[in-house]
Amino acid sequence: NTSSTTITHTSTTTTSTTPLLPWDRMLNQRFQDEYEPIGCVFWMDDVVESVYYNGQDVTDLVIGDLSDKNASKNISLVPVAGAYLAVTGRDLDSPSSCGSAGFLLECSNGLNQDGVEAYGSGAQLDDSRRAGEGSSWLKPCAGADLGEEAGASAVWATGATGGVAVFRFILSNLVSCEFSMDSAVDSVYYGEEDITSRVIGGLSFPQN
Repeated sequence: NTSSTTITHTSTTTTSTTPLLPWDRMLNQRFQDEYEPIGCVFWMDDVVESVYYNGQDVTDLVIGDLSDKNASKNISLVPVAGAYLAVTGRDLDSPSSCGSAGFLLECSNGLNQDGVEAYGSGAQLDDSRRAGEGSSWLKPCAGADLGEEAGASAVWATGATGGVAVFRFILSNLVSCEFSMDSAVDSVYYGEEDITSRVIGGLSFPQN
C-alpha cells in the first residue's frame, strides 16, 4: 500500500491525517496562520482598473486612490506558492504608447517592476487575462517618468494601443511538493533542517 503525503518547506508544524480540503487549499490556509503578509506599493499612469491575486479579485484590498496617477497604492497579501499578482491599468492618453504611460512596483520581499511580465491590449480584457492567465506575455517596454515620488524607471506594455495593460509576477517563491512513500516516512529534511513535522498527511499507512 502507498500513503500519499504533501509537504511544503514553508508550512506550519501542525499535521493532519485526514484533510477535509484539497491539499493546496489546506496549505494556503496554513500560510495565512503562520506567514507575514508581503506588502507592495505601486504607481500607475493613469488609472488602476483591477488587481488580482491567486485568481481572485483583490482590488478592494488596495489602499490609495486608483484614479490618481501621482498617488501610491498599497496592498498586503499572504504568500501563496506560485500565485500571480496581476495589476491592470489604463492609459488615458490617445494614442497610448510606452512613452505616455507607466507602472512602478516595489514589494517588501525585494520584487519590483523589473521582474514583471506585461500584456497590452486595445480591447476590453476578460477576468482570466486580468488574473494573469493566458499566453503572449512579454517583457515590458520603458514607460513614462512618474516623477520624484516614485523615484524609479517605470515600465509599460508593448502593444497596449488601446491603453490597457496588465502586469503580472509571482509574488512568492514558496514551493509545495506532493509525494508518496510505500510503507512509512521516517523523516524529511531540507537545508539540513528536520521539517518532518511540517508534512501534511499521514506518514505511515494505517495498520489493519
